[in-house]
Amino acid sequence: MSTVPLRVVIVDRHAWYLPEIEKEEFEQIGAEVMVGWAETLSRPAAADKGCPDTEEERRWLSRLTSDYVSLAVTTEDEVIRMMRGAAAILVVRADITARVMDELPGLRVCGWQGWRDRPDTNAVG
Repeated sequence: MSTVPLRVVIVDRHAWYLPEIEKEEFEQIGAEVMVGWAETLSRPAAADKGCPDTEEERRWLSRLTSDYVSLAVTTEDEVIRMMRGAAAILVVRADITARVMDELPGLRVCGWQGWRDRPDTNAVG
């Protein structure tokens, strides 16, 4: 029987963000980690905002940054498109609504960081 690796998608980070810390943690369970905007071909300029000039700066800033993509561009449709096939997602500000959860039947875990109460708790069952 073949094993399909778990896919963890980070919703709110910029496309240039390197999820090295997250990869270190999730590799322990054999999960692949990716940034949703990095996989989106037609993304808004806000998803690329603040891109560092060099690979070294990108790695360094990815370990330190607390900057996230604007909530205004992280719509339900964008979240659904980014999350296709994800077993888990990490969210800071994006709205994870009943519609989003209905469109992602393979989603098992939603992890939220920060102070905002973003999940549609009425839709979680």
